[in-house]
Amino acid sequence: GDFTVDEYRLYREFIDTPQSVPAEQALEAVARKHGVTGAVATDIMKRVQNNLSDNKWFATPSAEIRHASDWNGEIR
Repeated sequence: GDFTVDEYRLYREFIDTPQSVPAEQALEAVARKHGVTGAVATDIMKRVQNNLSDNKWFATPSAEIRHASDWNGEIR
């Protein structure tokens, strides 16, 4: 894949945010937790989603993370 485990986790945390939380608020919280700006978080999420989509890798989170370039068997 063209993303790391940490980038996948950022993406997944945003995707898994309840719909009752405004997207802007969710983005801010995820970005802050991962120590990046909102713009960087947005770029990461787009890249991960595009990579999963382009390769038809959408599946369960435990299956998707296996496509990360640095995945080493760990699943959290």
